[in-house]
Formats: sequence, structure tokens, C-alpha cells
Amino acid sequence: MIAVRNLSKIYKVSNADNSSLFSSIKSFISREYRNIKALDQIDWEVAQGDIHALIGRNGSGKSTLVKILSGVIYPTEGEALINHCIPWKDRIKYVKNIGVVLGHKTQLTWELPAIDTFILYKNLYSVKTDFFNENLKYLIKEFDAETIIRKPVRNLSLGERMKCEVICSLLHAPKVLFLDEPTIGLDLISKDQVRSAIKNINKELGTTIVLTSHDISDILSLCNKISLIDKGRFLFKGSVNELLEVHASYKLISVDLLKRVDECCLDSFTYIKTGDYSIQIELNGTNNSIHKRLHQVIDELPISDITVESVKLEQVVKSYYEKT
Repeated sequence: MIAVRNLSKIYKVSNADNSSLFSSIKSFISREYRNIKALDQIDWEVAQGDIHALIGRNGSGKSTLVKILSGVIYPTEGEALINHCIPWKDRIKYVKNIGVVLGHKTQLTWELPAIDTFILYKNLYSVKTDFFNENLKYLIKEFDAETIIRKPVRNLSLGERMKCEVICSLLHAPKVLFLDEPTIGLDLISKDQVRSAIKNINKELGTTIVLTSHDISDILSLCNKISLIDKGRFLFKGSVNELLEVHASYKLISVDLLKRVDECCLDSFTYIKTGDYSIQIELNGTNNSIHKRLHQVIDELPISDITVESVKLEQVVKSYYEKT
């Protein structure tokens, strides 16, 4: 469905120093530039019907990749083939089969009800009336949006607006949907509603979804594949379970203490002090070595309660970042 080969994007930015009037005039007359490599010869694949998470720090290159795959910007070099189209070359044909939602931007008309924008997009995409009505009815039901689509967009809450944004991107039944931070700023109930609808649409319509999010719970609840990008290169590509299994030998021990302990009593442990009477201890190794260390914790510390947790996705992702 999505195949990326040797893709790079280099931005040329000015070295202008505007700290003084002289510097500003000098940079205007003789401007120097430097190259910033947002994507560095990456290869990437997303299978048809997947919900694939694309995650990374701010400035890692993920938004640049989404914009290239959406046909918004051109790459510096490399190839991308999506549903047998090159996004930046087969623009008109290509956009008829994709949907895009950017969490920080709107495609809805602010002063009008969302239904008016829906009708506009129906005409832009040349969607047949019968199909439009049937699909809209299905989407309204999935997102529980019967009442909100007739309110002016300016009067909608953020969660209500995001529902309408996703509906708008799906009116023409695209084969690929790009979701950039679709639950940003939403409350827990709104997040659950949006996630549930996205999951159902993927299951029932077979829509391939590429999701970018800083919210790990989005990824855990929706995605079957994950790609971790940083500094324009992929650090990991695979399933969420495969990513967790890399760190399966890591355990986090949360300990509540009966009394305060001296720092010297903790010298043999890798720990984080979370309070006067609580610590978190990191254990890593084989099951046998972890069991021995766990017994050591129990024997040496005045424990009132103890919890053993396996590695969390947030910690795994953080560990990858720390290596770069």
C-alpha cells in the first residue's frame, strides 16, 4: 500500500543574524544558507489495512514524511508509491484516495456548520449523492455526531470539532488516512470515542491508517505496527509487541517503605527516589538474575508494599531517544 525508498528531504535555511541593524543589512545583501536534513534516505513500508504509528520527537522528521506522503511537499530525492500513485506527481488522481487530518489545522469553515463543509467536499471530490448520504450516515453514527454537525464550527468543543474533521476526511471513502495528532487536547471521553470510531472504520472499511501521536495510549489502543523516527532516520520498525520484547528483560520495581532509609543503603540498586518513603528500582537481566535482585530488595529494605511492572512503551521509546 505504502512503499518508500531512499527518501530524503533537505531544507535550506538562512544563517541570517538579526542581532543588529548592521547584521541584518549584511545578511540581506550577502545571505548565507545551511542545509538541514529532515529525512535521510529512509525506506519504509505500510501494509494495506494496517493502523501504523509513526512516532518521534519534535523535529524528528515525522511531519515532513506525512506531508510528502500527502503530496503537500516534494522530497529532495527518493521515491514513494502509495496505492500505485506517486503523491507529488499524480496529485489529482492521488488525493481522491487519501484523507488527511492535521490536529493543529482545520479544514472546516469556522463560521458555518460542519455539514456545509461536508457538502462542499462532496462536490470537490465528485462524490455521488447516494454514496455520500449513505457514507455520511454511517460516519455520523460511528462518531455520535448527529447533533454537532449542524452547529457552527466556532461553537464546537475541541473534541466535537475533531470528530467533524475526521468525518470530513472520510466522506470520499479514501483508501489511506493520515492522522497527525488526532486526539491532541481532547478529554478522556472524547479520546475514547474518536479511537473507537477509527478502529471500527479500519476494521469495517479496510482503511489503511498512518497515525502520528505523542500520546502513547493512542498507539497502544489503535496500532498494530509502529515506526520510531529520530533525526530523519528510523530507529525501529515493527509491531508494538516486537518493540516491547526487545526490552522484555527490564522490570520496574515500585517500593513503599515503612521508614526513611539512608542513601548508602541504596548504593547497590539503580533507583529513582520518588518520595521520602518511596523509590523505584530498575532491574534488567535474565529472569533468574531479576529474581535474585528482587529477593535482595525484599531482604535489605523496610518494605510496606511492592509492585513489579514490566517495561512500558514510554520507557522503551525514551531509551531509544537516549541512545541518539
